[in-house]
Amino acid sequence: MIGIRPGEVAVRVQHRCLRFSRHETFRIVHAVLPSEGVYVGSISVAYVDDRRMRSLNARYLDHRWTTDVLAFSYTTSGAVDGEVVVNLDQARRQAPHFGVRYGDEVRRLLVHGLLHLAGHVDDTPSRRDRMRRREDRYLASLTTRHARTNR
Repeated sequence: MIGIRPGEVAVRVQHRCLRFSRHETFRIVHAVLPSEGVYVGSISVAYVDDRRMRSLNARYLDHRWTTDVLAFSYTTSGAVDGEVVVNLDQARRQAPHFGVRYGDEVRRLLVHGLLHLAGHVDDTPSRRDRMRRREDRYLASLTTRHARTNR
């Protein structure tokens, strides 16, 4: 995360067609991480397409498929430093499946990635449920249009 100062959030939209608000991204980052009791260090959020996400998933997790969100923590001590990568193509596909709008699905994926940066894991059904409840709580406070999903 070269060039990002402590307390700074960098947002990159690397998709030819789909978008998500930079302002909304900043608002979500600065709502979630401090509420989790962590100091915002250097955070990078990238909005990408399927091709880019598939490449990242293969390179870092050795998975040969796309995914909806990846989080990379670079935190060594104190402030949370890391990257969240959100796949806008996947968000667009998932939104109708879960009965939410595209923007609400992007918000959920961003919150999910930020919770990973804050140290939460979803590797068991109970941890996944706990994380989902945290996501729901943040989404309800961030938007009045949030629809509770049943995944």
